[in-house]
Amino acid sequence: PSATPTATPAPTPTLPPPTPTPLPTVAPEGFVRSEFVPELIVAAAVSQDELPRLLAEYQNAVIGQPFRPGLALGVSYRLLNLAAGQRVRRVWLHEGRVAAEASVEWRPGLPEIWRASLAPHLVRGGSWDLRLEVDGTLVAAQPFAVDAEALVVDALQFSTELLADGRAARPSHVFSPGAEVVYATFEVFNAPRDLALEVRWVHEGVVVEAVEVPWPGLSGPGSWQPVALPRGAAGGPPLETGDWRFVLSVDGDELLNDVFKIEAP
Repeated sequence: PSATPTATPAPTPTLPPPTPTPLPTVAPEGFVRSEFVPELIVAAAVSQDELPRLLAEYQNAVIGQPFRPGLALGVSYRLLNLAAGQRVRRVWLHEGRVAAEASVEWRPGLPEIWRASLAPHLVRGGSWDLRLEVDGTLVAAQPFAVDAEALVVDALQFSTELLADGRAARPSHVFSPGAEVVYATFEVFNAPRDLALEVRWVHEGVVVEAVEVPWPGLSGPGSWQPVALPRGAAGGPPLETGDWRFVLSVDGDELLNDVFKIEAP
């Protein structure tokens, strides 16, 4: 069977390349701190447990920008001088649009240090702002950049079912006998317009299919596209048991390589 990507439309902003900038000694445009939020950091690919340590060490910083698309971003900040009943809102803005948000009503006993993360598939190339508001008033803001130029192919998973946006619904590396189709799903950021995917399916060490798939999805700076390539087909014969390997390359460079197993009856 031929490999046909499942492409899901998503907004594709046209953006200039972000410029890497170290934390300046003079506050940049958009940088805000206040008596309510005197300290805040944004960092990439860190665990929630690391964020308080980074906040204590750096206090106010963006660590690692421009960030790579598809990495989890973490934020840690200190909340002070709040009264019971005040509402604190946290907003992640991408190109001026809300990408994610959360809010909480302040009450005695809540912690002073807060931390949160942004899901990797939301971290797309372009200009970002993290903003904190208290009762609708801006009390902290931190601009940062995510690379909008470099091709990133990431987040390989296997699943027999897909979410509405084409990502894996129930990722696993082991599937029951009788499975008719297994999707290799992954995400592509900043795809060039002439992108071609070189795909190999390997069963028990033997290449059973090698195909080049022309890029059917969104492309250009800041683009994001989930892709699902099927092995087998719903309603078709069950996949052979044993180990299956999925390999994806671009221009001869191997970018993804992983194995799933169809169990024996």
